[in-house]
Amino acid sequence: MKIVKTIVELNQLRDSLFGSIGFVPTMGALHDGHLSLIQESNKSCEHTIVSIFVNPNQFAPNEDFDNYPRTINSDLEKLSSLNIEVIFLPESQELYPESYKNIQFKSDLFHVLEGISRPIFFKGVCEVVARLFNIVKPTHAFFGDKDFQQLRIISEMVRELKYDINIIPCKTIREQNGLAMSSRNEYLTKDERNKAKIVFETLQYGLKLIKSGEKKLGEIYNKLINKLSSEPIITIDYLTIVDYDTLKEFDNRINNRFVIFIAIYIRKTRLIDNIYE
Repeated sequence: MKIVKTIVELNQLRDSLFGSIGFVPTMGALHDGHLSLIQESNKSCEHTIVSIFVNPNQFAPNEDFDNYPRTINSDLEKLSSLNIEVIFLPESQELYPESYKNIQFKSDLFHVLEGISRPIFFKGVCEVVARLFNIVKPTHAFFGDKDFQQLRIISEMVRELKYDINIIPCKTIREQNGLAMSSRNEYLTKDERNKAKIVFETLQYGLKLIKSGEKKLGEIYNKLINKLSSEPIITIDYLTIVDYDTLKEFDNRINNRFVIFIAIYIRKTRLIDNIYE
C-alpha cells in the first residue's frame, strides 16, 4: 500500500500498473460501507486505488465542511488490512490549481431530490469525481446505492463525457438496526443512532405497501409520514416516491419501477436513505 499526495507521484505509480484498475473515491471517515466498496473492487479488478479528499466544492456555506469528520490515522489503519495498491491523499490546491478549468457537464438530475435542498452539491461532486477520473484513469469505479441520485448522475456524466470507465453500483451497508452507514452517523449520540432506525423501517413499510397493491400516492405518503413523524427527534426534509429512470415524482399512481427517498434531520445532522424496486 503506497500513500501519495501529488499527481506526479500518482502518475508514476499508475503507469506501472497493468490490467484492470478499480477506483473508490471517498471523503474519509471510513466505515464498513466504504470498505465494502473496496472489497468489491478487489474482487473485480487486479488493482485498487482509493482517494481520500474532503471536497469543499460540494458544501454550501451553511453546511458542515469545517466540522466534517476527518480521521485520517484511523482511515489508514482500516485500509492497511485491505489489498490496496495506492491511496491518494491530495490537498485542495493539488486538485484545483489556478489553471484548472471546470468540466462542461450539466444534468436535469442536479435539480431534483437532493438538488432542491443542496443546489450546488452535485455540480461539486461531478467536478471532483471527473478530476479524479482524469488523474487516476480507472477501468472501474465503485459507488454505493445509498447515494442513489449521485450514482445515477455520475453514470450519466461518464456516458456524456465518454469516459471509458465501468461504474459499478454496490448495495447499501447498514448498521445492525438498519440505519444506513454514513460518516455523519458519528455526529449522533447512541440514543439518536438507535432512534434513527425508523428511517429504514419507514422505507421498508413503503415498499411493503406498494408491493401489496397500494398505488395511490396520497395514501402512501400519509402513512409513511405518520410513521416517520412518530419519532419526535426527527425533522423531515423530504419523503418522496419517484420513477426509477427519471427520478421524477409520480403524479398520482406508482408504476412498477420506483424509488422511495427520505432525507431527515436529527438536530443539525442530515441523513438520507432510499429503497427501490
